[in-house]
Amino acid sequence: MMAWMKDIAPKMLLRLLVGVGVFFAANFWYVSSGLYQQERAKFSPMAAKLDSAFLNGDVVYLGESSNTSFNPWTDTFGYSVSEFLQMYLPQNRVCGVSHDGYHVGLFSQMLGLMPEHWADTGRKTVVITVNMRSFGPSAMFNGNEASNQQEAIFYTRRLALLNRVYVSLHHYDNRDSREMERAKTQWFRTKDLRLQGGAGQHYGSTHGGPGLQSAGEAWF
Repeated sequence: MMAWMKDIAPKMLLRLLVGVGVFFAANFWYVSSGLYQQERAKFSPMAAKLDSAFLNGDVVYLGESSNTSFNPWTDTFGYSVSEFLQMYLPQNRVCGVSHDGYHVGLFSQMLGLMPEHWADTGRKTVVITVNMRSFGPSAMFNGNEASNQQEAIFYTRRLALLNRVYVSLHHYDNRDSREMERAKTQWFRTKDLRLQGGAGQHYGSTHGGPGLQSAGEAWF
């Protein structure tokens, strides 16, 4: 038995090393050929906007639809919130990045593209705004969550080819709108919404299993 293992172990190790080498070589070609940037722009157009904002901005404003929405009949100020902030901070460059239907879980993933030196300086600021709807199941289980989670794959600094593999294998919460609607209904049926002891525990405790939890629910 030991002789058999000693015979096959070097062959398996050699194949493993060759496979790793091929993967890194393919990753190098994938990036250097420009194909990664093309597919990144295709699957996650927000990622390039984040790169630009962190590169050029002193203040990066991350928002959802409330950043750019206004009533054209009653609102006399038709600028976005980030543009309004720029007026109050003329000495800083404010870069706004907004996406409809985003919630705090996705904003947390977006921070994965924040350069490391931002955390070490007091001169850079990130502003994150969400409305009250973003904290409820309508945001956690909305029909666009699969698309949002696919985009979020590119919000991390990992090997480029690995991101592409994750997209191909649907390695994210890819439930369709019908499945999300069922999950939202089940969420309402299994959540204890009563405040407990006045302490502000708004959503009580989950009585269902872990299958109920969406990628964003852990943040609420």
